[in-house]
Amino acid sequence: IISPESLISSLFPQDEEAVLDSVQRAIKGERVEPRELKMRRRDGTSCPVDISVLPVVLDGVSSGVQLVIRDVSSRNQADAETHALIMQIAGTTGDHSLRMITIALCTWLKADGVLIGEIQQGDGSVTILAMYLDREEKAGYRYPLTGSPCEAVITGGMRIYPDNVTASFPDCRALHQLDVRGYIGVPLKNSDGHVFGVLCALFRRQVDVPVPVQNLLEIVAVKVAADIERMQIEKALRKNQKMLAEAMDLAQLVNWEYDAIGDEFTFNDRFYAMYGTTDEREGGYRMSSSRYAQEFMHPDDRGLVALEVQKALCATDPDFVSQQEHRIIRRDGEIRHIVVRFGITKDTRGRTIQTHGANQDITDRKRGELALRQANRQLNLLTGITRHDIQ
Repeated sequence: IISPESLISSLFPQDEEAVLDSVQRAIKGERVEPRELKMRRRDGTSCPVDISVLPVVLDGVSSGVQLVIRDVSSRNQADAETHALIMQIAGTTGDHSLRMITIALCTWLKADGVLIGEIQQGDGSVTILAMYLDREEKAGYRYPLTGSPCEAVITGGMRIYPDNVTASFPDCRALHQLDVRGYIGVPLKNSDGHVFGVLCALFRRQVDVPVPVQNLLEIVAVKVAADIERMQIEKALRKNQKMLAEAMDLAQLVNWEYDAIGDEFTFNDRFYAMYGTTDEREGGYRMSSSRYAQEFMHPDDRGLVALEVQKALCATDPDFVSQQEHRIIRRDGEIRHIVVRFGITKDTRGRTIQTHGANQDITDRKRGELALRQANRQLNLLTGITRHDIQ
């Protein structure tokens, strides 16, 4: 039993008035919400506590108040660790994100290992994309899905084995080799809802997994799945871009865009390579139409091109497409022939705001056509001479 003064003195000065106010309100019969404050210990340290003030009523008469003080240090520590986990994984993407998530989860769960695996449809195995085991990052591992707890996760959703998981999966060599006792697994689903992988935590001890932890693990699994799917899309995109670039090289094609409002072309390295120049030499990838015409178009063809551009800007058909051949002058002075095909983009007011197209170098074809015409002329001449001689 201690006096109210002794209790109040254990609080910090800025909190004393708040507690006294709660006590007075409780005596009057008012409802008082719990407050989180700090109390000083005898050794001079402090700890966070929840203080609830409840009225004591005897025979319908308020006879005092009851104070319930609960140490919330462990709760606050758990909240801080959870916040740190979320901050660690929120701003990362790609391979680095997967690595960071395994490390952060391992620390947060106090697990012996955390892994992220992707199912290989060909042989039914799981390829580990990221793994943190015994405070070390692991890579290049693969294990069979059949007979493992991950198989149960894939088919039935989140699975938790608090202890003795090897008894449930006696044929899983990886569990026995790692001496795993506790296991938590969460499926990874793509945007179509198809399960393509697993996120799991391994423990060499019995583990307790409260519902809030389960909920957070499911949220983390959504983040992991999104990162993996993004990586797969980016990989496919890079592959397609490479194939497109190779096809454009074979066809001698380059692409460009033109901002009709700002009167500015946007080029790229491939475009400049066709014209025998670089972005460094030209001062960047943007160029006005007048400068492009002056620098790279053959003087005799500028009028024809300008007329075709004007038709595109004035076109009312949003599907308008133009195709025209003309000559260009490379930076080394060589004159080459190209065919330009482009379309237009209109805004809501019907104005042409952009054109976009591709240039194809047809110089070799033009030279072949010229050689063929010359050969035909020579053949016709030879035929005429031969006919004359026969006659």
